[in-house]
Amino acid sequence: MIERYDVSSLHYDFRLEIGGVLVSWAIPSEPSLEPGDKRLAIRTDDVATAPANRGGPDGGATTVLVWDSGTFDNLADEPVEHGLVGGRLRLWIVGHRLRGAFEMVRTRESPTQEQWLLIKRDDREAGEGASPGLRDPALGTLGTGPGDEAG
Repeated sequence: MIERYDVSSLHYDFRLEIGGVLVSWAIPSEPSLEPGDKRLAIRTDDVATAPANRGGPDGGATTVLVWDSGTFDNLADEPVEHGLVGGRLRLWIVGHRLRGAFEMVRTRESPTQEQWLLIKRDDREAGEGASPGLRDPALGTLGTGPGDEAG
């Protein structure tokens, strides 16, 4: 799931269900389908349940849109939990907007903050034409009814 937050500064919360929790990163720039594009991803607190429309980080009112939702497959030979601890995730994402091969690489680890890069890899889903709604603001919030789930 990717949520778009419009709080003090616009950012996207990128969440992957790993080990029964939603492992989370804040991404300051819109994710990309262009091969080689890198997006800074700051690791944030994991959450136990889907946080859609729960308000801002302090629980207050803010604008939160589900920007994308779907599933992912682990492309690595090791379990995804090992990749998370080791600082390298290789993923195939199947979402409404994001699709294809992505890699997440931890670039900085400290007691207060982990910095990662979300990197789009070249594949058949790459490029602007592969997902025409990626930058279409008219899509707004994605639905959650039958047929709206990816995968």
